[in-house]
Amino acid sequence: PVAVALILVEMDCDTDTVIAALLHDTLEDTDLSPQVIKRDFGADVLLIVEGVSKLRHINYTTKEDAQAENLRKMLLAMVRDIRVILIKLADNMRTLDVRPPEKQRATSFETMSIFAPLADMLGMQRIKAELEDRSLYYLDPIGYAEIEQKIGEVRGRGEQVLASIKEKLAMRL
Repeated sequence: PVAVALILVEMDCDTDTVIAALLHDTLEDTDLSPQVIKRDFGADVLLIVEGVSKLRHINYTTKEDAQAENLRKMLLAMVRDIRVILIKLADNMRTLDVRPPEKQRATSFETMSIFAPLADMLGMQRIKAELEDRSLYYLDPIGYAEIEQKIGEVRGRGEQVLASIKEKLAMRL
């Protein structure tokens, strides 16, 4: 939650969004009631936290049914308050490294299928790119390493070209 809140602070989000980011796992992971969140932090914060929280205490026949229902719930909450998706996107961006490998892959697949395209549709290109980068790292580590190597090679050549251009400009000036 702190990592998510820091991302949202970097994005210049409002106070309620940052508070909701800090609290976004509380309904799922603690016994804290929605009434306490509403009383202590306000109705807006509660609306956002509930929108990000997964559905609990409902028995689904398959894991896919549960995922689909959670996504539907989150998208409906997003319609009421766009800050729900900001927290969800930030949560997917930088918290993968602390999860077990099977969760890393599952979350990365979900991110590439749903959240990166959603960030793209919302015009959040920097977030989309980071979501794709981090997801690829877990979905195809070998491919990711090859791409990183190629980028490093091109970057090195680019720095040489820039140094040459600077040198020629300095001589002419």
